Amino acid sequence: MNYFTRKVLIKLDNDKISFDILKLKDDTNEFFVNYSFFDIKSYNIQFPTSRFACLILNLNSGSKKEFSFLTRHFNDSQSDTDKVIESIHTSFKQFNIEHKQSKALEFEPSFYASKKGLYTIISLVLLSIIPIVLAIKLDKNLPATFMGTILIIGQLVIRRSTDLSFYEKMTTN
Repeated sequence: MNYFTRKVLIKLDNDKISFDILKLKDDTNEFFVNYSFFDIKSYNIQFPTSRFACLILNLNSGSKKEFSFLTRHFNDSQSDTDKVIESIHTSFKQFNIEHKQSKALEFEPSFYASKKGLYTIISLVLLSIIPIVLAIKLDKNLPATFMGTILIIGQLVIRRSTDLSFYEKMTTN
């Protein structure tokens, strides 16, 4: 895990965000990247697992940049990931307030909290009804593996609920 882990220094200004990526072992500069808020079309904040938080920047050029942050603390110099994500979101919101006529950074929901995610879950539920109907109609038992399908759909519904709650919390504050 340490092979892929880097130290990141994030600097927020009124209209730009910069990431100074350093090697974890010796703090040597690996690379530096600076994004003007005017170059960012939208952004997304996700928590793919309990161990990571991701900031995804969708640029006007069509490219996408993703930064993942460990939520587990390695040492005392590491900032609280939730506070970092909240600070970035607050800076983006402040930029939107100051530049609402000319440019706004759209805060997008995660896939699970989006309409596409909802339609995907609904489609999976509808598709899972087919074996149930066939089993009843043909007077057969469902295979035990079908329980796995139900559990996966349940997990997707829980994930959607969690992501939707986070998105609503971040958009109302």
